Amino acid sequence: MQASGFQLEQQAFYEACKAYDIEKRGQFDLLEYVGMQVFLHNSKKVFAAFDSQRTGVISLDFSKFVCTYIHLPCLPHSATPSLTAG
Repeated sequence: MQASGFQLEQQAFYEACKAYDIEKRGQFDLLEYVGMQVFLHNSKKVFAAFDSQRTGVISLDFSKFVCTYIHLPCLPHSATPSLTAG
């Protein structure tokens, strides 16, 4: 992923891989890989729009989060976002 310009923590990388491994085979075909790349590219653009200071950290209230989430391409239909309590 770093070669593509994405710096993800290990957990985020594994979650993205799980979401885009539609057939749950533990590997990607070309369409799954491209889908994940498109999602990450669009996510990076949306994140950059909120990171005006280029610090790599953003702050969103719930309304901005909803607007942001709506504008990101959807995950594959078989993917279910995992929510963890913090």
